Amino acid sequence: MTPILSPVPGIHTLRRHEVLPNLLAFDSPERYPEFYALPMRRDELHLNETGAELFSHEFASHFARWLDTGLEP
Repeated sequence: MTPILSPVPGIHTLRRHEVLPNLLAFDSPERYPEFYALPMRRDELHLNETGAELFSHEFASHFARWLDTGLEP
């Protein structure tokens, strides 16, 4: 899940029911406040170039960890 401002609780419900057993979820302002700061956003669904670059690095790091360990962040 990307850092969107409109929650999609159904995705997390599917995860809890193991329909989506693996989910790298970045849709939490509490956990990832840097992606929700106005200077990083283009609009409620999109990051701007700076935010997208930061997110890409963070996502790659979490994805690599998941590939190595099977653990989500």
